[in-house]
Amino acid sequence: MIAERRPATTIGELDIHLGFLMEELREIRSRQEAMSSMLATKQEVAEQIATLKKQIEDNSPRSFWKKTTEMAVGVVAVCTATGFAIAVFRFLKL
Repeated sequence: MIAERRPATTIGELDIHLGFLMEELREIRSRQEAMSSMLATKQEVAEQIATLKKQIEDNSPRSFWKKTTEMAVGVVAVCTATGFAIAVFRFLKL
């Protein structure tokens, strides 16, 4: 912020004051441009939120239980098929 100064009494002093103002405005503009180039769009924010929600859902206890149950059902199906095949072979005495 500009410090309090005595008012300019000549055109030369006014020019010096305006020069300082212009320099500060340039600095503010460059900071604003740097900040606006770093800002994310609404679409990018929405995509990040969707990604995070999916990760949270994938790592939830319910999801873990669902995956475990699916694997257990698969193991039971394979064991049942194997047992059935063994029973058929024994019945047919092959």
